[in-house]
Amino acid sequence: MLFLTKDRNLAIPLLEGLLKYWPFANCVKETLFLTELQEVLEVCEVEKIESLIPRLFRRIVKCIGGTHLQVADRAMCFFENDYFLTILKTYKEQTFPMLVPTIVDLSEHHWHKILQESLVALKTILKEIDSFAFEDALKFDKNKQKKYGLKQPDDERASMDKKWDKLDRNLKSSNSEYTPPVVPFSTSKVIMDFNPLYKKVYDKEKFMNS
Repeated sequence: MLFLTKDRNLAIPLLEGLLKYWPFANCVKETLFLTELQEVLEVCEVEKIESLIPRLFRRIVKCIGGTHLQVADRAMCFFENDYFLTILKTYKEQTFPMLVPTIVDLSEHHWHKILQESLVALKTILKEIDSFAFEDALKFDKNKQKKYGLKQPDDERASMDKKWDKLDRNLKSSNSEYTPPVVPFSTSKVIMDFNPLYKKVYDKEKFMNS
């Protein structure tokens, strides 16, 4: 941040780097990245970050809708920042379609009561900023929802998995020595087995023996 105060032009490349190398499978690093992201945003000029708006807000909403409470709570802190709200209002044509449907859904179904109350308050804030844009974001057809959606539709995911399974079978039939690649981010794998930091943060043996 010391360099950014001397040369504000460094803020945009740094912001791009944070979004590009986001540690999506590491909740500890995600919290640190969110803190750094907010500090960098305060140095950026609103007019110069237009190209990064989709990636920025998509990442923030993904953090809010994620399964880790500390990451979601830290992401919610962005909306307490006046400068961030200015960015949200300036580019509301892009931000509302990404924010509103997810926030409305989470405010009704989130598993954590305290965070759910914060989401209800955030829904009210978004509605007060522009009630027409708020309602329009909820009325998007399926094609537009797909464009701004944060999660791949289940049918598309299932179709893609079938294609990979078929490819694996074809490779096995043509090459007897072929072994399928190990994919760490799946329900049958433990992420900490693939990420050394997790082994330092969490005591796997203690967890499994408890």
